[in-house]
Amino acid sequence: MNSGVEQYLRAFMSFHQNDWVDWLPLAEFAANNATSDTTSVSPFFANYGFHPRLGIEPADPCPPNLSMAQRRGFYKANIVAERFERILDQLRALAHQSINRYERNANESRTESPIYHVGQEVWLSTKYLKTNRPMKKGDDKWTGPYKILSVYPRACRLELPDRIRIFPVFHNSLLRPVSTDEDGNRMGLPGQGEINENESRNIRGRILERDDETEEVVEKWLFDSILDCRNKDGLQYLVKWKHHAPSWQPASDLKGQDDTLLEFHREHPDKPGPLPG
Repeated sequence: MNSGVEQYLRAFMSFHQNDWVDWLPLAEFAANNATSDTTSVSPFFANYGFHPRLGIEPADPCPPNLSMAQRRGFYKANIVAERFERILDQLRALAHQSINRYERNANESRTESPIYHVGQEVWLSTKYLKTNRPMKKGDDKWTGPYKILSVYPRACRLELPDRIRIFPVFHNSLLRPVSTDEDGNRMGLPGQGEINENESRNIRGRILERDDETEEVVEKWLFDSILDCRNKDGLQYLVKWKHHAPSWQPASDLKGQDDTLLEFHREHPDKPGPLPG
């Protein structure tokens, strides 16, 4: 609708574009008097139950008892009325073209939504989720997976952890089904992560392994390299993970990686942090 009004203004306003306000009421009137494809009535008719008179409808044939001056005024008024009627017809046509164009463009980018079922696991887009990471552009694109509790025509209710305090119903466009490989193992998505108790990202690249000697489950860090470091609320390192985007991690998360840290600081002696021995 807005694009139709803009097109109308470009057609009728002056070269200096300083009279667009004068043309705007007529555009607004035409929009409110246009029939909606959804309701099959105009906004005017929906509010008042009738279509308003424009006040510029052509009059009946010129009465024979008018003077010559009155006849000239009568014909001039009819010319103005016919001009405004043509403008309103053009506005209606532009509005209809605008609606059809938006519908066509929207349908081109739409795809059929997957059919979900209760109990299925899905990934959740982080597009509208807030985290403590500094840049949204560098944040994870997906989180989860989460189990579906209820299925609606265009949305699903997910089983979220108690620590994620948001409304658990999400549109299907924000969900992706979890895929598995030939062996039945879950396959991840690029840029996926989890949300920790502070509603920030868990450390990516961490796996659990069992120590053969102690039979205890221990954590092991898997990353490619350290890219950078900085002093921000303490010493932090920019870690390049094997399967995820780099992220800033506190130095405490890299315990046990002394050799890697010393190698980084030897190559970058100007960076903050422990001096190489």
